[in-house]
Amino acid sequence: SGKNTSRQGRNAFVRAMDVRSVASDVMSKSVDAVDSIRSLALESTAIAAIVLAIRVLLGKLPPVSEERVTLPDGVRAIVFRRLPQNSGSRRAREKNSTIVMAHGLNPYGMEDTRVQKIARGFASLGFIVVMPEIVPFKECRITEAAVDTLVSVLNTVAGHRKLCRSGQISIFGASMSGSCGIIAACDPSVSPRVSAILCVGAFNSVLTASTKAMQTQPEEDSTARNLLLYNFLSESYESDGADDVIGHAFDPEERAGVYHAAKLSVIDGTSCTPSDLLTEFLRSRPTIAREFWRLQNDVPYRLAHAERIIPRVEPLMELLSPQNYVEELECRLLVIVHGYEDPVNHYTEAVDLHRRISARRAAERRESGRRAGPRSHLCLTPLITHGERAPFKPWYLPSVADVIFAVYTFLRAADSSPAPSTQRRRRRAHELPPRTHDRPVSS
Repeated sequence: SGKNTSRQGRNAFVRAMDVRSVASDVMSKSVDAVDSIRSLALESTAIAAIVLAIRVLLGKLPPVSEERVTLPDGVRAIVFRRLPQNSGSRRAREKNSTIVMAHGLNPYGMEDTRVQKIARGFASLGFIVVMPEIVPFKECRITEAAVDTLVSVLNTVAGHRKLCRSGQISIFGASMSGSCGIIAACDPSVSPRVSAILCVGAFNSVLTASTKAMQTQPEEDSTARNLLLYNFLSESYESDGADDVIGHAFDPEERAGVYHAAKLSVIDGTSCTPSDLLTEFLRSRPTIAREFWRLQNDVPYRLAHAERIIPRVEPLMELLSPQNYVEELECRLLVIVHGYEDPVNHYTEAVDLHRRISARRAAERRESGRRAGPRSHLCLTPLITHGERAPFKPWYLPSVADVIFAVYTFLRAADSSPAPSTQRRRRRAHELPPRTHDRPVSS
């Protein structure tokens, strides 16, 4: 009895110390958050970021105008603008920069309500927001054509006076679109036009993230691995020795069915509204259902396919990895927001990208003795997973301030674009191509 009492006393003391430690950590972060908000409150952009965050969380954004158009390069897009009655002062109406928002790999494309909500928020602050439809992303395809589309859109928008007053643009992207946005911003035709980039849940190395995704256990999130299977399983199925790996003959129609099942799984996992397309598809296809089940639950079998797939697609994965473009990025600011509990893309991807950008900036400062290279701002948060809000807990409150500060940092850089007259001088200095895309966009 005495030993039990002593043990209970020690356990109670340990629990008390844990509570004190957690409370101390929360209090410390809260003080930092209050200091950040106090310093931000002196700037109108900071106030706008705070108001925007509150409105997004409450789902009460002011109405903005939405116009569906076809850009001069043939890409469909939605253009969001602040309504005149919501413009307030002259200062609030005039934003020199335009934000191009890239939706993620989602069959809804530019109709994804999650990204539209953020676009409306930015537009309510006075920015012109252009959301193009990136067909490869809408088709859930991992391909360099998505980067080509973004480069074309960025040049078109920056070169159109009615869509971008100053010729300077900023970029928002989520997941793969964030990674491709960074790569597109490194294109020589685009680079001088980009002010800032905000990416959420972006990849740093597609190869590393893909390897981890193929190693996931059956109970873990399946979105990333099924996206890879949909795009690249054919590299294993349709090459020599495939029947030996599978264990039996698998005709082309059945293989196509497995690809489609993987795509439906991705759609079910990324849809804005709940769906069960995969179950309906597999119900009357037992052979395909057994093979798809095996790919999800038999990890060694899945890895056998991964060993055949990854060497064949490694060049494409490297081409789509931002880590290989760190030296070419020339925008003023890169803001990286990533969820600690992201089940699709581990937060270490964001940490690695931030470290590479920061190391480049530090090296250039040592060599030149002045500021050089883009500045990187990293925000790791428990508030989001991968495109979704995580259940809120009281001790997450300091993290709200961190996210607000990250958004503020991006908006401040986006809103500090030069006036049109200054941009004309800069164009001459950098020999930017003239802004020829001034014919009206078609509705």
